[in-house]
Amino acid sequence: IKESTYNQYVEIYNRYTYENVGHKRVCDLEADDLQKHLNSIEAKSGLKKIYQIFRDLFYFLHEQNTLKVNPMKFVVLPKRDLDKVIDKEEKDEILLYKDEAHLLEYLSRGKNKNKYYYIIKFGLYSGLRRGELLGLQWKHIDIENETISVRQQFDIRERKITSVKTNAAIRTVPLLPQTKEVLLELYNNQSPDEFIFNDHYGITQRMSDFSRKLGFRVNPHMLRHTFTSRSYTAGLDPKRIQQMIGHETVDITLNTYTHVLEKDDLEVIQMMRDFYLEKGLILKLD
Repeated sequence: IKESTYNQYVEIYNRYTYENVGHKRVCDLEADDLQKHLNSIEAKSGLKKIYQIFRDLFYFLHEQNTLKVNPMKFVVLPKRDLDKVIDKEEKDEILLYKDEAHLLEYLSRGKNKNKYYYIIKFGLYSGLRRGELLGLQWKHIDIENETISVRQQFDIRERKITSVKTNAAIRTVPLLPQTKEVLLELYNNQSPDEFIFNDHYGITQRMSDFSRKLGFRVNPHMLRHTFTSRSYTAGLDPKRIQQMIGHETVDITLNTYTHVLEKDDLEVIQMMRDFYLEKGLILKLD
């Protein structure tokens, strides 16, 4: 696994498992211990990740004959509790257009725009991951052909450039008018190797601050969800969306990243549809 993935596992373990069952030897853990531990985790993402890690871990230990019995065979993902969390969180998985307008207006107040205005708007209309945004250099932008080349990412924990998440993440993304506007405002004869967003490592924390001040939830991954849902609603083929956001399978795209939008979003969806039609990404029907 990538170094960043390993660090993520360590962080999840320390947050959810260390104080609960972390002091026990694996050979002393029974299915009931693991089930109670999973039942105690309220966070949707943490619960799913711990379940997946435990499932893989104990399967491996059993296959290697370290354990005679795999206790995870008798453990289930707490469906009822998880559904409650999903119902609560899925409502906030996309940024509605009215909230987008409120957020960008808030970041535009004063003499100069808040620097996070640019990366948030760019992420919202490109679907790039947080690390991909931070790893973007001017040489990856083709203004004439209106494309973005995703070739690397910035690992925030390690503070260095790394390869993208998967081979599917190496891709070319259309440069929508909103992202083009961002670049035109930021460009000031920078060299091709300079980073576009070179001072935005605290974006997650800052967006959390914006959420508290504005009264609605917003985080970097929501920008990606929103871009994908809008593109899908605009009529873009799921396979095309999969390629644009860098997923390995179309199932991930459809099952995770598409949500029902509201009427207020129709204006921006129509704009995106017109752009995709112009670029030939959507077939124009007679």
